[in-house]
Amino acid sequence: MSGSPKRGKNELVEKFKKTLKSCVSQAVTSPSRERSLGGCSMRITHCIGVLLLFLLGSLPLQGGDLPPEFQARFIKILIKSANLPPKIICVDAPLVAELQKAGIEAAADVQIAWASNAADVKKYKAAGKLVICSQIALLSQGGSIAVIEEGGKPAIYLHKANLDASKVTMADSIFKIAKIVS
Repeated sequence: MSGSPKRGKNELVEKFKKTLKSCVSQAVTSPSRERSLGGCSMRITHCIGVLLLFLLGSLPLQGGDLPPEFQARFIKILIKSANLPPKIICVDAPLVAELQKAGIEAAADVQIAWASNAADVKKYKAAGKLVICSQIALLSQGGSIAVIEEGGKPAIYLHKANLDASKVTMADSIFKIAKIVS
């Protein structure tokens, strides 16, 4: 029995590697995707979108909030899709540890922030930050993006007005997979 979870994890890793190779191969050989988007080529944003779709579709979850290691992965993808430096305002210790493992630095003066409660959401929104959170309810308080567990899988919700207020431009691939709320 103890070998089953490891085998399942290895299969997921192999599937991820195969998807990544396919995505990179397709992006490299497809000249029609070579259009500039905020200094980031369409090839890269296409790959980000495919990888995000892969992650959304293949992570089995038991319910509740996403674990910090998955939140960190999605935050990294969101930061890359916004063409921002790998930094975020975050005071959640377990998430900060996972973000550091993912190559994201916790910093104070950046354009993107993680909020885990309504007070933080309001504070960061007032400062003009793009606010990522783990609850849909926080979007109505000023959150820009919520990365949550829904039906056993990750889901992204995006509040367009709050995102626009942050003046951060996200890649089109994020809009294609996110559920837009108002």
